[in-house]
Amino acid sequence: MTRIVQWLHISDLHLGCEGRGLWWQTENDFERSVREVVREIGTPDFIFLTGDMTNSGTEDQFKLVDGFLDKLLNWIAESVLPNKQADPVLLAVPGNHDFVRPELDGPDALRYQALDSYEEDRDNPYAKILAKSLWTGKPAKKHQATKTIFDPLFGNYQHWFEKRIKSQLEDRAQHVHFSHFPCDFAAEFDVDGSNLAVVGLNSAWLQYKAGDFERKLTVPMEQFHAALGLGGVENPLQLFDRNERALLIMHHPPTWFSIRARQSFNEDVYTPERFSLCLFGHQHEGRAESVLMSGGRPRYYFQAPSLFGVEHYGTSRERRSMGYAWGQVTVDGVVRVRPLMRVSQGDAPSFGDDPSFAEKDENGYVHIAPVGPITPVYFDSADLKGYLEDLQAETGFVKISGIGSGAGKVKSASRYPIEHLYTPLRSRIAMSEVQNS
Repeated sequence: MTRIVQWLHISDLHLGCEGRGLWWQTENDFERSVREVVREIGTPDFIFLTGDMTNSGTEDQFKLVDGFLDKLLNWIAESVLPNKQADPVLLAVPGNHDFVRPELDGPDALRYQALDSYEEDRDNPYAKILAKSLWTGKPAKKHQATKTIFDPLFGNYQHWFEKRIKSQLEDRAQHVHFSHFPCDFAAEFDVDGSNLAVVGLNSAWLQYKAGDFERKLTVPMEQFHAALGLGGVENPLQLFDRNERALLIMHHPPTWFSIRARQSFNEDVYTPERFSLCLFGHQHEGRAESVLMSGGRPRYYFQAPSLFGVEHYGTSRERRSMGYAWGQVTVDGVVRVRPLMRVSQGDAPSFGDDPSFAEKDENGYVHIAPVGPITPVYFDSADLKGYLEDLQAETGFVKISGIGSGAGKVKSASRYPIEHLYTPLRSRIAMSEVQNS
């Protein structure tokens, strides 16, 4: 690369949420922080929005997002010398708060029922039919959207994406492909002579209703390939041969994928050295990690904090995390991020370097990749507990084939918890045997 490539990473803004009054002071602090950093490093090349920009995906909330972005771009433009750098490119992926959830007690309930078994039971005939309908679609023609079952859910997001993100991507990217699957894309950029690709994937599509979806989601290989673009006999992975560096953005961390989905993600999507970094949010805390498996090459991840968290709102345990991050890829390929958190400094809060990251350079950046010699990281008790819960979820059922539970031509195998079928062995000693001994 010929120069440092820089980005601003924002996640989990939740515009339209309750307790909005607290946002105004946060916005003032955020503005001061953005202006200070831009005066120091210049205009970022990209702004990554990794989901949950709204609280419930309504049209009015996306108007709030537009207003916020207009102000953000204006702060950046005013903080650098005129005509020195172009406006940053906006790239976005949806979160689980960015779409309108269906009414599950209404007529739309059956439409989405197949999603419940998609990742849980891939052999379920309904899941197979859904997979075929999702991944055999063709890329949408320009100005003509492909109809999917997700249109009622992601309609407002897609309308906003078309208006705010898609048009400027078509103008600024060397090549860009928009998947037939809602909200996914792959864009290639020439950054002053250096080629950089950014792939955006919708990780929220299975989380269409309330509930705990940790270790239940997926970003399958077919979704990834559809985002890259399938045309004729061309291998879609050639995108990574054409670009020196590539970044992957989505909303959920891979730890929210099922065991099967995470294995596929590692083998078919984020193979070592394919992406310089995977960026996401959702967990409302800043976190950077490098992960290597079985002595292999590492994968690098950065989880952005929430710019305006909503957890525990209105309860005695109320906590609103507030933060964002800057990132860079240097000329020699080093990836580093500068996570900022809104903390109390003196009498008033402001955004400063996140104290939870201990090892930073003199400019406040955390070096993520490469980080020098890497020692294996073993499971701690929390990780082991999650693994065992996943293992139990995968092996705790018996599927009895040949006994259909559905009606008509499509029947699914009956699936029962082992604990309901297993009869424990019991033994007893006859009293006569005891007396004779």
